[in-house]
Amino acid sequence: DLSVDYAKNRLQFGRPIGSFQAVKHRLADDLVAIEHARSTAYHAVWALAHRLDVPDDPALAVSIAQATCSAASVRVATDTIQVHG
Repeated sequence: DLSVDYAKNRLQFGRPIGSFQAVKHRLADDLVAIEHARSTAYHAVWALAHRLDVPDDPALAVSIAQATCSAASVRVATDTIQVHG
């Protein structure tokens, strides 16, 4: 949210940088990565809470969530640094 607000207010070449297609795409991709990470984390919590019949499923869900959230956080942090200059 802070990066979107910054992109709307930061001017370059007389226009907000949020109006440039590359910046829009980068921020949209970051939102998708964040929501994907959130979904995997919620699934992991659900799998742990319900202890499915397959014994490895909760552990697998947690591992997937950890990998997804880690990758998303690094990507979003890197992109945010780029947007903020």
